[in-house]
Amino acid sequence: MKRRRRLAFGPLMALAITLVSLSTGGTVALAASQTLVIGVDAATPANHLFMYTDFFPRSGTSVFAGDVIDFKWDPGSPDGFHTATLLKTGDSPDTVWSSTPPVTPDNDDGAGTLEENPATGAPSDPTCGTVSTPCTFDGSAQLNSGAFPNAPGHDFYVTINAAVDSTVTFICLIHPGMLGSLTVTDTTRSTPTTVDAATTAQHTADTNEALAAEAAVSVPGPTTNSDGSKTWNEVAGTEGPHEQVLEFFPANRNITAGDSVKWVSKAHDIHTVTFPFGEASAADDFHHFMCEAGPPDTPASTTGPPCTDPTKFESHFTGDPAGGTTLANPTTVATSGVIAAAPLPFPDNYTFKVAGAGNYTYQCKVHDHMSGTLAAAAVVVPTLPAAGAPARSQGGSSTLGGVLALGFLGLLGFGAWRRRPAR
Repeated sequence: MKRRRRLAFGPLMALAITLVSLSTGGTVALAASQTLVIGVDAATPANHLFMYTDFFPRSGTSVFAGDVIDFKWDPGSPDGFHTATLLKTGDSPDTVWSSTPPVTPDNDDGAGTLEENPATGAPSDPTCGTVSTPCTFDGSAQLNSGAFPNAPGHDFYVTINAAVDSTVTFICLIHPGMLGSLTVTDTTRSTPTTVDAATTAQHTADTNEALAAEAAVSVPGPTTNSDGSKTWNEVAGTEGPHEQVLEFFPANRNITAGDSVKWVSKAHDIHTVTFPFGEASAADDFHHFMCEAGPPDTPASTTGPPCTDPTKFESHFTGDPAGGTTLANPTTVATSGVIAAAPLPFPDNYTFKVAGAGNYTYQCKVHDHMSGTLAAAAVVVPTLPAAGAPARSQGGSSTLGGVLALGFLGLLGFGAWRRRPAR
């Protein structure tokens, strides 16, 4: 009987030790799952237009298997547009970026037709990713959120079930260099408090980088053309290590009708210089939403669901300039097309001549809030006196001859005063 009790006591002790181990966090299986937020982009500071090509935090997050990550697009970035793409274990970010270009040929619509890559914009699994139905990631295959704008915000929920001690890498397919990672552990994991603190510190550091990049922009002075007009220089965007500064430098410029303005891109994000600002130039957008129906494709609806069959939705990409290089008046519709710094396969500059007087508003059609104004003054033609008519001052102004005459008379008077007899 004593031996039987001993045999029964052994398994009970082993079970008790196992339960204690589970309750102290030594094993993940019985730990309650938690949700941690990783930001996608961040809010731009007032009076600036920054897009953070960064995740918040981009590193240092540890999770238990079964924890949920809420990839949250920050609505405070008005022109942000990103994916949150979790890479298959062993895949290199550079390899994925190079094999998933943002623009690809749309071969069924004729040679030279391009479209924004459906593999970038479409989610891997449209049936999951919500707070009630998170997608599951175990590292065996790539998981893409799809591409979404930051305004008005978006969330992509993912349950992490990758192996303990593995690293999960996530990237934005649209912005090469935008990447982050987390680790799966069975010891100590991050908490919402520690993640929030890391996010705040990183946001401060990133903002300081963007402010420094903004302050470092140097715009060359104008050059004078053979006809006496000037060509003014503008900078279209700049960047920091983890930021795109979506601003024209300067945003407002005074010129004279007949002058030209040359915009040069200093950033590795694409931009356009499109006149005028707003819907009047919508036909010159760099992309055109279509429904696969052909060829030819048909324009997608702008008032309801874009296509009857959502799988047929596509965006044709047009990077070429349009409308000519002369702006006749402030309502002229014209665009530079896509410009970007090397090594992107686009020109890095474009020049418009401003022919008429007025206020010319323009914007980047890739980033709608990136805008500027040219105030073109009318050319002042000097009025010459009629032939044979004596020069006279007008409205208090003096001709050079009048000034010299008055000066000469003044000298004569001064000489006469010096020669007057003493009394």
